[in-house]
Amino acid sequence: MAPASDRPGERGAGSLLFPALLFFFSGFAGLTYQVLWQRELGLLFGNTTHASATTLAVFFLGLALGSWWLGRRSVAMRRPLGAFARLELGIAVSALLVFVLLPLYRALFAPLYDVLGGQSPAFLVAKFLLAALVLGLPTFLMGGTLPVLAELAARRGRGLARGGVLLYAVNTAGAMVGAFAAGFFLPRALGYRGAYGVAMAVSILVGLAAAWRSRSMERDESAPPEQAADGGVAPRLLLLAGVSGFGALALEVLWTRMVALAFQNSVYTFAAVVTVFLLALVIGAGIARAIARRRGTGERVLLILLVLTGVSVAATPYIFWLRVEHPGAVGAGTAWGEYVLANLAVLGVCVLPAAVLLGTVFPYVVRLEELRRGTEAAGARLGRLLAVNTAGALLGAVAAGFVLPGLIGLWGSLALVGALYLLVAAACARSAPLLRAAALALCAGVLIVAWAGRDEARHWNARKGERVLALYEGGSGTVLVVDRRGDLKLKFNNSYTLGGTSEPRWEEYQAHIPLCLHPSPKRVFFLGLGSGITAGAALQHDVKRVRVAEIVPEAVRATREHFGPWTSGLFEDPRASIVVEDGRTVLLGSRETYDVVVGDLFLPWRRGTALLYTVEQFEAVQARLTPSGLFCQWLPLYQLSEEAFRGIARSFLEVFPDATLWRGDFFGRRPIVALVGHKSPGAWDGDATARAWERLEKRGALQEGPSVASLPFLLYAGRLALVREELAGARRITDDMPWIEFEAPIAQRERAAGRAQSFKGRALAEFERRLLRIEDDPFLEGLSPSRKRFVEGGAHLYDLATAPTVGGHELRGRALSGFIRCVPHRVRPDIERWVR
Repeated sequence: MAPASDRPGERGAGSLLFPALLFFFSGFAGLTYQVLWQRELGLLFGNTTHASATTLAVFFLGLALGSWWLGRRSVAMRRPLGAFARLELGIAVSALLVFVLLPLYRALFAPLYDVLGGQSPAFLVAKFLLAALVLGLPTFLMGGTLPVLAELAARRGRGLARGGVLLYAVNTAGAMVGAFAAGFFLPRALGYRGAYGVAMAVSILVGLAAAWRSRSMERDESAPPEQAADGGVAPRLLLLAGVSGFGALALEVLWTRMVALAFQNSVYTFAAVVTVFLLALVIGAGIARAIARRRGTGERVLLILLVLTGVSVAATPYIFWLRVEHPGAVGAGTAWGEYVLANLAVLGVCVLPAAVLLGTVFPYVVRLEELRRGTEAAGARLGRLLAVNTAGALLGAVAAGFVLPGLIGLWGSLALVGALYLLVAAACARSAPLLRAAALALCAGVLIVAWAGRDEARHWNARKGERVLALYEGGSGTVLVVDRRGDLKLKFNNSYTLGGTSEPRWEEYQAHIPLCLHPSPKRVFFLGLGSGITAGAALQHDVKRVRVAEIVPEAVRATREHFGPWTSGLFEDPRASIVVEDGRTVLLGSRETYDVVVGDLFLPWRRGTALLYTVEQFEAVQARLTPSGLFCQWLPLYQLSEEAFRGIARSFLEVFPDATLWRGDFFGRRPIVALVGHKSPGAWDGDATARAWERLEKRGALQEGPSVASLPFLLYAGRLALVREELAGARRITDDMPWIEFEAPIAQRERAAGRAQSFKGRALAEFERRLLRIEDDPFLEGLSPSRKRFVEGGAHLYDLATAPTVGGHELRGRALSGFIRCVPHRVRPDIERWVR
């Protein structure tokens, strides 16, 4: 018969209800900290795979050390609940120190980058040490919370299997709520620092409540009985704990990458995967605890759980392919609410069952450890198991995120992790030969089927009408080169087209336009490589250096191997260099300055992209411009709402007060525009621009199509300062409040459902009309009257492009006559080629 304090419904002195409630909120705060720390250090170190791995390593290493050392100390603690209170308060204080230390590290970052080199192993070590100094203490304290409370549970007669696993499950449930809140609500409502403040407040309240309860429960916090100062754990169980941690984090990473091939790659996708994964761990822990309460359960149960886990993990790719017929099939044409539900349904079918099974393994290992030695030194023994489990999680995250996909691909990695569970089951089944043989046979079957189906896995990535030419997998994601009706396209995670060869002249114009606006561009920097066509076009100018920062190494390799004929010698020209690094990190770390900086077309709903549209990003670029330098940021208006465009424009105008707006084309359906800011504003030197454009024509650099000398003047849309008051009402986009990161994915789905429109068509044309005041615009002071007429002609041409097909006859007539009046016939472009 169980002790009174262990019976359901009892609330006596031995109850764990209050500590468990506190530990739930501790889990909520802990996961919120993790999300925010990863982001803050990403801003400092960059969002490359190596930088992310550095932060991840420090986080898990701190947890592992805290679990081991503080778990060992928990045996001698007089009041475990009081110790837990001190740990929580310590976490809050050390978390506050993070924001004190980060500005100091930002000051050190540039000198270290300059001295050690951004790509050197020494600089990677420096990043690790800086991250360790920032996160080491709070993560160490976090790691000790569960062992300390497990010691409390043991003293209250709950044991490891029931008390320890209950606390583990409750803490994970809190982390699940924290993942959901940190992904869907908190930063969106309060900003990242506000969300961080909520996490700190929760830690403080948990610590104070635990301290109060500890003082009021004198009997429960009595000195521990005489026992060993430490608790040894069987090596076999330590190995199983490590494998469990390795598999869990490896699969979280791999499943996130799997669904990224079919889901919108937004901040919400990551939050949904983590939430469902943690929910599965909670359910798995509950199942393991229920099994542990039955008499006669032992090691054979664990072997069965390992086999079931291995088979279910290996089956996830095939279930995913059956459920998702092709990339983009999930929630196609649905609005935001329906789209989220469709994503959750896929996760529920493809991920949840396997994740529940793997979630039973570690809690059941704890059960076996209790069967071995009872509750003696419970905190120390659980601390050791947690330390090894966390160390395994670190190795799993690194292997799945940065090693395995590049070696055997995503689908092969999933098969390998499934086979690992089966292999471990076979190794542990020495006393069960039939189970051992079955596990080995299944392991071999999983690997054979995965090898045989590798071509099918490759071609699943192609959409209708596409043929996969090459597939590159690595730490950053999946990059595809596909052939679509004879044209090449470069795609990232099946949701983001980086560029293509169907009409390369328009991509080249994204370099030609800003370079022709500078009187003598010699040093040029590109934020983003894409297909390489834009950056390569810069080499057709009289430049001395072209530097390109690309965060996805697989994209660099794909571009080098497949897009060479369209990149103007980008990979061979000694003037050009490509660095695989976060562009912002390069700008912040390097002291080099540039005449022209060009920002690629970045999709605002993609996770992390919003940081390229913040005030701080624009300030980082401005700091690296020469006195006569300019920054050109291209915007895909067909992916932006009017609110989002206004927010970006307002933020840009804050850093570049005399910013101007330029068209990238005259497409009514899929327009792009550029925000151009000068470090030292002045009037436009139209003669220099015309000469630069004529040089390109003479060199044959302008491909067939609209290449008339009047083009730069036709593309000028106006000066943003003329609508400063109108833009003042827009929300600023900052590192702390990148609201576009949360709004853009929702807006994108609403557009897909036909419920909203992007900022294009007549709305854009009317905005440009308010910008264009030719006689009041100081930027146009140096232009001749004929070139000013070209500027007006560009406005008429865009009116023509955006006139509605039905009922727009009068508008089209006015626009066409205005264009003919402003632009002489001898330089008039072929309108049919331009207007779409």
